[in-house]
Formats: sequence, C-alpha cells, structure tokens
Amino acid sequence: MSTYDTIIQEICKDPDADMAFHNLTELDEEAIPALIRAFQNEKDTHRKTWLLQAIAEFQKPLYAFYKECLLHSEKPIWNESITALCMLNSVEAENLLSDVHRILQTSKIESTKREYILEAIDMIRDERTGGLD
Repeated sequence: MSTYDTIIQEICKDPDADMAFHNLTELDEEAIPALIRAFQNEKDTHRKTWLLQAIAEFQKPLYAFYKECLLHSEKPIWNESITALCMLNSVEAENLLSDVHRILQTSKIESTKREYILEAIDMIRDERTGGLD
C-alpha cells in the first residue's frame, strides 16, 4: 500500500463529499494509480463515481481504465466515463467509444448506453473538426 493509498482512504472517509472530491482533485498525477485502485475496490456507487470524476480531472489518456468503466453495469459509472472521454477529445477516445458501441450492439438492455455513446462520438467529432464533418 502506497502513501497515496492511505491518503485516499482517509479522504474517502470524509462525510463531506464535496470536500472529499476537492481534496482528491488536489492530489498530484502520481496519485492516479492509487485513485484507480480505490475506484476498483470501492463498493459504493456514489463514491466510485466521484473517484472516477477525480481521475478524469487529470485528463490523462487512461483508455483501458475508461473502457472498463464504459462496460460497467451502473449508469453513473459508464456515464462518467463517457464524460471523461469527451474531455480528452481525441481520436483515441472516439475510437474507444466506437469499439464499445460495437461490443454493445447486440444488447437490447444497453440501448440507452449506446445512445449516450453515439452522442459522445458526435460531440468529439464536432469539437475536433469544428462541426465541419
């Protein structure tokens, strides 16, 4: 367990979620692996969501992690992953969204997620091309 793991555990105990989130976003980049571990070990969806939001604030291309989140069954998690990928606004983010959309193509249960993913792909394309697509 790293020092960051301990710090993140203490921050996550804060009953004031807004303050805890703020404190997570104040950590430096070296905390990202510990934040991801905390996310993966967390059971509470709300806390998982703000851990994901804190990770996204770093705007790092953590595509394997975001793919894992996109495939998560709970809407707050996959929705936050879409937001994080839109923040990256890259071809790689667009490709990842397209890949996950293809994976989910056969699932009737995942229709809302697929719609959100398509909207995100359009947003990234429009942002990158200035709407000249």
